[in-house]
Amino acid sequence: MQELVPCESPISEAEAREILRAYVAAPEVLRGLRFWMSTMRVQGDLSAHDRDTAMQLAERIGGD
Repeated sequence: MQELVPCESPISEAEAREILRAYVAAPEVLRGLRFWMSTMRVQGDLSAHDRDTAMQLAERIGGD
C-alpha cells in the first residue's frame, strides 16, 4: 500500500503555475492528458473487477 507523506515541494508555487499555464496553452497536451486519465480510470475499474472476481474464485476453491 502506498502512503502519502508531507514533504517540501520541489518547485515554488509560481513555477507550478507557469507549468500549468504552459499546459493550458498547448491543447494537444490537454487532449492527451484527458485521454490518459480516462484510460487510467477504465484500467482501475477493470483491475477492481478482476481482483473481486479472483477473490470470489479463491473462496470457491477453498483458498485464503
